Amino acid sequence: MRKTWCFTIMILTFLLSACSALAEGIRQVHVNQVSVTYQLENGKWGFIDIPTGYDSGPLYDYIYDDCYDSESPIFVMKDGLYGYVNRTNGEIVIDFQFSSSRGYPCFRHGYALVSNVEEAENGSIITYDSFLIDTDGREIKLPDGYKAVTSACGTANTIIIGGIDANGKYRYGLYRIGEGVIIQPMFYEIYAGDCNYYCIRDDSGKIGLIDYNG
Repeated sequence: MRKTWCFTIMILTFLLSACSALAEGIRQVHVNQVSVTYQLENGKWGFIDIPTGYDSGPLYDYIYDDCYDSESPIFVMKDGLYGYVNRTNGEIVIDFQFSSSRGYPCFRHGYALVSNVEEAENGSIITYDSFLIDTDGREIKLPDGYKAVTSACGTANTIIIGGIDANGKYRYGLYRIGEGVIIQPMFYEIYAGDCNYYCIRDDSGKIGLIDYNG
C-alpha cells in the first residue's frame, strides 16, 4: 500500500511539473510504471522518464510506450517513420526506419517485434511485414515462409511463428531463436501464457496446453 501511495505521489509530481513547464497546454497524457507520455495542443508528443525526471520535450509525431521496463527504449515516430530513443536522455538508439507501429515494439529479452507497411493501400486492405529485431536494430532472420508473431518470450527466447501448413492453411507454431523451429505451424491459435506454457486451439476447436519445448 505504501509503495502504491508513493508511486501515485511521484506520478502527480511529474504531471504537475510537466503541465507547468509546457505553456501550450496538454491535450492528453498516458502514464505507466516508468514513464509519462503527453501530447500538446499542437499535436506533438513528448515523454517524461519517471525514475530520472528526464523530459524529452514535444519532439515527436507519435509515441508508442506500453513498455513497463525501465531498460526498454521508447518507440517514437518522427517525419513519418518510427525508431527508438533512450528514455533517460533522448538519444537515438535505433534509427527511424519502421513505417508501422503494429507488432509489439517493446523489447523483451533483447528482442522486439516491429513492422513495415508491405504494400500500398489497395481498397481497404493494407498488408504488413512483421519481423524481430535485436537491440542494435538488426533483423532476426527466420526460415523462408515463416513470420514472427510475438516478441521473444521467456529465457528460452521462444516466439510464436506463422506459416502455411501441409493443407495450405495459415497456422501457428513455435520457433526458438538460435535453434530453429520447435513446432511447425499446425495450430489454429497459440497464445503465450506465462511464457512457460502456451494455450493452443486446433481446427476442431479443442483447447490444450503445451510447454515451450512443444
